[in-house]
Amino acid sequence: VVNAYATAELGVLAYDIEGAPTLRLVEHPIIQVVDRDTGQEVGPGDVGEIVVTNLSATYPLIRFGTGDLAMNLDPAPGKSSQGERSIRLVGRIGEAVKVRGMFVHPNQIRVVAAQLGVDACMAIVRRPETRDELTLRIVLPPGASQSELEPALATAFRAICRVGLDRLEVVAALDAQPGTIVDERTWE
Repeated sequence: VVNAYATAELGVLAYDIEGAPTLRLVEHPIIQVVDRDTGQEVGPGDVGEIVVTNLSATYPLIRFGTGDLAMNLDPAPGKSSQGERSIRLVGRIGEAVKVRGMFVHPNQIRVVAAQLGVDACMAIVRRPETRDELTLRIVLPPGASQSELEPALATAFRAICRVGLDRLEVVAALDAQPGTIVDERTWE
């Protein structure tokens, strides 16, 4: 079994075959972990955005920002080759959250809610075991019942967000902005 980090644009960029939370970088293309403000590479143990330069004649990309945040792990700073360096993924830039391999954006959740007349909803992502768990918390529209709304909501959510809901929670009020995604996962 191999754990891999890849992007749709570039394919596999890092992998792990040892069962550790760190991922070894592939030799090509050029992969950097950079400070988002300065564009300069971060030091060992520091967190930055993964930026990739692909010098391929068929699909060149120069300093392509992936939007993923990683800790830079370099065994011999300034001396190690790219294939000797590793990263540890720690998060994502922006509002989108990756759930079971698919990015879910707050705007998608708002579209689902609007289609079904739901004014207030939010998504909560947890990982109690080894699988992401997605809960949609909503305030029922006046006159609606959970049993009638739940199947339509599940279908619309899967069609728009491309990931299925694990549960629906009905609450009297929300303590967050509508469409918010709360990521409660921890990566230890």
